[in-house]
Amino acid sequence: ICQPTHSGNLPDSTASTPRFMTTALPRASATSGVTEYLRLVGQTVTTAVLRRIPQTSDTDYLYPLMRDYPLRGGKGFRPALLLLGCELFDGNPEDGLTAAVALELFHQFALVHDDIEDSSHTRRGQPALHRIHGIPLALNAGDAMHGLVHVTLLDNHETLGPKLALQVHRHLSAVMNRTFEGQALDIGWVAQNRFPTREEYHAMIVRKTGWYSGRGPCQCGALIAGASASELEVIGSFGEALGIGFQIRDDLLNLTADSEHQSPSAGAGGYGKERGGDFAEGKRTLIVIEMLERLSSSDTERVRNTLLAEPEQTRPEDIAWCIEKAEGSGALDAVRQICREHAETARCALETLPDVPARNQLAELTDYLALDRQS
Repeated sequence: ICQPTHSGNLPDSTASTPRFMTTALPRASATSGVTEYLRLVGQTVTTAVLRRIPQTSDTDYLYPLMRDYPLRGGKGFRPALLLLGCELFDGNPEDGLTAAVALELFHQFALVHDDIEDSSHTRRGQPALHRIHGIPLALNAGDAMHGLVHVTLLDNHETLGPKLALQVHRHLSAVMNRTFEGQALDIGWVAQNRFPTREEYHAMIVRKTGWYSGRGPCQCGALIAGASASELEVIGSFGEALGIGFQIRDDLLNLTADSEHQSPSAGAGGYGKERGGDFAEGKRTLIVIEMLERLSSSDTERVRNTLLAEPEQTRPEDIAWCIEKAEGSGALDAVRQICREHAETARCALETLPDVPARNQLAELTDYLALDRQS
């Protein structure tokens, strides 16, 4: 059985130094650990993202909105996974930077739309974009970010050559499509007042998070480095387990950590969203599935009614009650164990890959999921 060997908290990837200074792209071998690596990648990629967004003053209804979420900071671990995936197979991470920036642009777009679809109040410790500017302007800003994804990927034709550039573009397009498929299931269950089975939940999370936050970035970097088909499959399996594990961990933190007024970090709570916000938004998480299997019929009915209520009509006392029942029923402990199992799956896949500094950084991220520091 593969056992974790590292520990430690992972801070905000843009903290501790001037946030958007120009920084050379880090190498895994030249950084002291994943904490420093995430910070440096965050600086570099965020700077590049902001440079992609025009700063002209005659479009106050668009470009300032597009810059808002990137300026709030964030984890930045998807670009880091892409760059580490490239370096893992002896590729030059500079060759992956354009794809990493495109992936981060897609992430910013997805956050804007996700907040609208979930009726979220906060993002990264501040009011969600649509709460500040209204839904139409926020939607338009998100759409413009999505357009920048494809414009950015076109730059790969010069640096990678047309054949590899097209492969990378197709790969990331597949990642985006799978993300939309998973999101459709996630919000469709809410719209239809449905509660998914474990099998249905797994199908959703593999698409929405397994690809978007793990398999997709890792395989993209490996593809740029020229990894073989078998290597692509192994790094993809690693990334999928890691991505799903991080999502489960964030779901746990949404109920156990108060991060509403904090910008998110790799070592702190969730998304910088309100505690228990997943219950208010009616999210069908793995925690909910565990609760519905464990609670009495009357308690199950109250959980369902809380999740089915409109977010504005959900009472704070109902959210507090649901959090208490999640802990008391053993649902949180069961989900913590599932998170650790995903960490073990990821670690075992990683141990079959090249023993280079990039693997050590990925191992630190993996071990972080196995820590008993999730509540």
